[in-house]
Amino acid sequence: MLSTTESLQDATHRREIMRATLAMKKHQIKFIISDFREFKFINTPDTQDWIVENIVPIWKEIGIKKIGIILPEEFFASLGIQQISHDAQNKTLPYRQTFFKTLEDARMWFLEEEITE
Repeated sequence: MLSTTESLQDATHRREIMRATLAMKKHQIKFIISDFREFKFINTPDTQDWIVENIVPIWKEIGIKKIGIILPEEFFASLGIQQISHDAQNKTLPYRQTFFKTLEDARMWFLEEEITE
């Protein structure tokens, strides 16, 4: 992740998301923790739609089961990430996702869920 995500461009952001998604597909990843605590880039509505239309179907194809999202403190960056997640949920996807403030909370969610399943 770039240390200066606030200067990130949409095209670069989309390219990096696609690269990460294709790596997940190659390795058949089923569980994701996305740590956005220092993420300052604000997703435009067009990029939000692009992610839902182009990335989420790949996650569905891979068989992603759970996504834990650690939200950034920056309000608008956090709001954009939550909006993408909301739009993706409207597509009735087979994975569960939850938002967290800390990495430890996300890890505990994954561990607790694995124990009870």
